[in-house]
Amino acid sequence: MAKRGYQPERTCLGCGARERKAELMRMIVNGAGQLELAGQGQRGGYLHRRPECWSGFVSRKNHFRAFRVEVAKAAKEQLLRDLKDRVGA
Repeated sequence: MAKRGYQPERTCLGCGARERKAELMRMIVNGAGQLELAGQGQRGGYLHRRPECWSGFVSRKNHFRAFRVEVAKAAKEQLLRDLKDRVGA
């Protein structure tokens, strides 16, 4: 039984800070090896909604623990472009 008022926390893959799950964006690696924002279902990772976390995510080398697959730098850069287009940052 869950504790009353419990808020699950996740770690941002860009800055490494812990935050409430609801405050982070969830992403997955699709079948084509591309990163996409998604809800639940597959193994995924989380990012803050801040551009500095997005660039930190791209510069980090290994996200195997989060996704259980290697993520190419090109896929990370494409996600960064998509996020910038979506948010306008």
